[in-house]
Amino acid sequence: MTRATAWAAGTRTAIIDRVLRTPMLVRAPLPLFRSGLGWVLAGRFLRLTHTGRRSGLPREAVLEVIGRPDPPTYRVVAGLGRQAQWLRNVERCPDVLLDVGWHRAAPAVARVLAPRDGAAALSAYAAAHPAAWGVLGPVLDRHVAPGDVGYSGIPVVDLTLVEGGRAPGPVGRSRVARTRSPGVEERPGQR
Repeated sequence: MTRATAWAAGTRTAIIDRVLRTPMLVRAPLPLFRSGLGWVLAGRFLRLTHTGRRSGLPREAVLEVIGRPDPPTYRVVAGLGRQAQWLRNVERCPDVLLDVGWHRAAPAVARVLAPRDGAAALSAYAAAHPAAWGVLGPVLDRHVAPGDVGYSGIPVVDLTLVEGGRAPGPVGRSRVARTRSPGVEERPGQR
């Protein structure tokens, strides 16, 4: 690799990393999902509606689907590692809603994979999609902790649609009120 090629690759990675950290750009597809046009993204992206761990309010994130281990399950990656707010929220309250393909506000349950399983899922994605991995891999490299083996420090989450269309708990305030951490005070007017 020449110096110019290495510089271009590093610049591209820095730009993509910056885009992933710019809320306005990351949230740009939300109006498509809100207007019922999420199917345009052909199941490659999904809208995750989850419960804020502190506020108890519904929150949204648009995520890329990296795999479908089985028909009702969508696999996504927390590209910013453990800093991703959506990840921290679904770890607290795994009951979520998904908009993906023709599914709108479909109840689902989130499950963070074990580090070894997550690393294996990312390796499978890299092998199946080398062009996409050429862009995603260097960005993930920036968020791997120094002691992590492979990509074991990058969280991978399975979002499984719930049979019968009802999630175990609602997305919103009433669910969070039961899962609020001890010592967290409610703000006036918050429930």
